[in-house]
Amino acid sequence: MSPGKRNPTSAEWRDAEGRLLYAAYYEYELDAFQNWTHRKVSVWSSDNPERTPYEDDTRTITYWQE
Repeated sequence: MSPGKRNPTSAEWRDAEGRLLYAAYYEYELDAFQNWTHRKVSVWSSDNPERTPYEDDTRTITYWQE
C-alpha cells in the first residue's frame, strides 16, 4: 500500500488451490496530502499473461483553506 494505506498497489483473485487467476495493478501520483491525483490501472489474467492497461484516471481535489 502507498502512504496512509489508502491506495492499494495490487489486488489478486486466486482459486481454491492458490493459483493466481486475475490481478489488478495500480500506479499513483500523489499530492502534498497523499491523495492520488493520477492513477493508472493495469490488469492481468491467466488467459492473458501480459499486463494490459485498463484505466487511466485523473482527478482534481480542492482543499478548504481558511
